Amino acid sequence: MDIRDIDWGNDSAESDHNLLEYYIDLPIQRFLINKRKNIVVGRKGAGKSAVRKKLINSFKNAINIEIMPTESIIKSISSEEKLSKLDNSEILFQHVWLAYIYDCIFEKLANSFSGKAASGSKEFIIDYVKNQDKYTSDLLGILTKAISTLKIEAGKLGNFGVNIENKIKEAVNSEVMEYHLSQVLNNEEIVIYIDDLDLGWDNSEVSNYLLLGLLNTINYLSKFKKWIHVFVFLRSDMYKILMSKTQHSDKFRDVAYIKWDKVSLRKLITERIDFNLRENEQEFKGDSFNFVFPNKIGKIFTIDWMIDRTLNRPRELLLMSKFYSESLIENNPDDNKLHEIEKLYSDMKLEDVCNEYMNEYPMLRTFFESWKVINYRINYHFKYDEFKHYIKNVIDNKLFDVDWIILDDGTPNYSKIMNVLYEIGFIGDFIRGGEGGSKTIFSVIDDTHEPSFEEVQIHTCFRVGVGTKKRNR
Repeated sequence: MDIRDIDWGNDSAESDHNLLEYYIDLPIQRFLINKRKNIVVGRKGAGKSAVRKKLINSFKNAINIEIMPTESIIKSISSEEKLSKLDNSEILFQHVWLAYIYDCIFEKLANSFSGKAASGSKEFIIDYVKNQDKYTSDLLGILTKAISTLKIEAGKLGNFGVNIENKIKEAVNSEVMEYHLSQVLNNEEIVIYIDDLDLGWDNSEVSNYLLLGLLNTINYLSKFKKWIHVFVFLRSDMYKILMSKTQHSDKFRDVAYIKWDKVSLRKLITERIDFNLRENEQEFKGDSFNFVFPNKIGKIFTIDWMIDRTLNRPRELLLMSKFYSESLIENNPDDNKLHEIEKLYSDMKLEDVCNEYMNEYPMLRTFFESWKVINYRINYHFKYDEFKHYIKNVIDNKLFDVDWIILDDGTPNYSKIMNVLYEIGFIGDFIRGGEGGSKTIFSVIDDTHEPSFEEVQIHTCFRVGVGTKKRNR
């Protein structure tokens, strides 16, 4: 087999037809299979969609329902002016989501009832699906109907008082749907997967309460836990923001976090190499990783070198592997090629992190563009005051919007800047000495660490992209 022809799989789990052939089980899988968790949290590229695809296969004998609102629908809801100042939007969204989920369940059940004698609630469900308007039964359609029925104007829900929830239920028909659903649930196992919620999400109040309404819906549906289980997949930054927006965050703390370590990431690579070898009916004695990659780069093991240049996410490691194998001139492992593709990879990671946090920190792209111009060829390891100096260089040149980091007295808010750069993984907290020796801790590895920032380092995966020196002198 030619190394240059290796298929590392599609970047999108949905489009990777061979995903289950080389899927890596993570520790959280056991909790999900046993339906002990509802919310799956991970950073962008951590493998949330891959986990979803694996779960669907694991529950293949159940009624599986995938709900993935389109970007245009979430954007339309987020921009709805009548909702922007609505005091009770979370409870409104809860019942809108509930009606939408019931609608999706009805459609699946109606198909299973097809061709059989039906009466009572079964007949109601069949007639409901047959007569529903597809344009008004999606999430946006149900919300639009509710806004119209409740006469929501200028951010108000009228004078409903304590009856507000009952009025919302009537508007979206959720109570009637729930009654008929409860009458037909028998031995069915219904598993619902809600994903791609970051598409169209803009961190606005409306979009955040839309998602909080969904999380409340999950809790509400626990009354049907014998028959219905819902999995919601969220980016970690979105989850963190949502928890800061609700007084009931304790209800949503029992989540499954997707985390990778060196062992699982290495296995991710070797499983895909092994798959390609099998597909080409070729055997390789020994560690298949060394069939494709050199054992070491200088004095560093190649797998360590590669993982050190990722944010511990599989998509990044696979992207680097793809760049490497496609750059080879000959069908042999070549450490020089890994060095050559590092610039392309690092530039792409810088762009990715800007895109990932564009709703929360829209100034990142111009900040890094300014950094590369003003602070080109500086070191990657700094003491706190040194790093403040380089940040000040960028601010003083005013090449980007600095309003978000300027205090009332006109001085830079260095604490805020440092925390943002740490949160996104750009810098790590360097801890000197101790029994374990010096080490740098990054938020992407240990999200429980409280940084002191006495010394910091730019993460390896960004160093080439921002033009640091290769070595500290």
